[in-house]
Amino acid sequence: MLGEQNVSHEERLRENSDSIDPRPDRPGSTGEHVLQEKLGTVGRAEGFYDSAMQHSLTDRMASFLTDRRLGFVSGLDADRPVTELCLGDDGFVRVLDEDHIAWPTATTVDENPSLVAPGAEEFLSLVTIDWWETTVGLHVNGVGTHQQSTPAGVDYDGPATDWYVLEIEEAYIHCAKHIPELTLEADSGEAEREALDRTTDDHLVPAVERFIASQTMAFLGTADHGGETDISPRIGPAGFVQTLDERTVAWPEYRGNGVHASLGNIAERQMASLLFVDWWNTEAMVHVTGRATLHDDIEGATDRTDVDRTKQWVRLDVESVTLTKNPPLPSLSVAEFDPPWGTDDDGIKKSGFFTDG
Repeated sequence: MLGEQNVSHEERLRENSDSIDPRPDRPGSTGEHVLQEKLGTVGRAEGFYDSAMQHSLTDRMASFLTDRRLGFVSGLDADRPVTELCLGDDGFVRVLDEDHIAWPTATTVDENPSLVAPGAEEFLSLVTIDWWETTVGLHVNGVGTHQQSTPAGVDYDGPATDWYVLEIEEAYIHCAKHIPELTLEADSGEAEREALDRTTDDHLVPAVERFIASQTMAFLGTADHGGETDISPRIGPAGFVQTLDERTVAWPEYRGNGVHASLGNIAERQMASLLFVDWWNTEAMVHVTGRATLHDDIEGATDRTDVDRTKQWVRLDVESVTLTKNPPLPSLSVAEFDPPWGTDDDGIKKSGFFTDG
């Protein structure tokens, strides 16, 4: 069942904030509302809630999902956010109706037996991105269940597998402005899951430090005090996630839609996970989980973009690091990576992709 709310997080936010207006009529958590007030983005956030956030799938969202072959999903393992990669054929996410989607559990390249126990229900978040053409992403958040049969009405001829079914609470765009356009060189391999080469440590070993220093992208999993999850890509110049020492990493949070959903969750739960997937060089994955805190700046960490767009910094005190070698990844390539870091151009962001027309 869904986790009970821990009010101590909200109480701490109230005690530590100069001005808190959670506005229960708005979507989102108390944590994100607090940060909107602090960072002066209330107007932009309300505009996003009104224009971009849906509570069921639009026709364009449903069509978008039928073309995706990979995604990232987050849930909770006890009180810790976990972030996993899903790989499948085009349309591995099935649209059951405007309020429900489903995907086979076997598509998850998982570190855990299941994000949701069979027969249980927990919050799940899924983000899928069109890397090939539009570079737009779609976030879908809601309550997930794990069922041990194919959903009714789904035509599925793959191997027998369990399914996650997600009842949608929120669906919204991830703007295109910082997402690189990729080329698919080869499909994923057929590696057996039990044959995956995984090592887990409580700190960053030198090989992992070098790996993180080369990455331009990570997927951030968070959850609020009530267990509602969120997953969102983080993209920056190579090494934008910076290793401060073997037990600490930090990264800048850039100016975005003004909602601050991930940061609000970090303020409430103070836990986060980062998943790095290196499609083009090592074809490996690194998953880092730990205690996360927000800061105006962090000694020894610098913004590596050429514009001043950092709104906050996140420090992650590492508790667990898992390196997965030779996962069944597709081989991808990127021609160039020089996004318009400071732009608010709606044409570049494609803000109305799912809702216009």
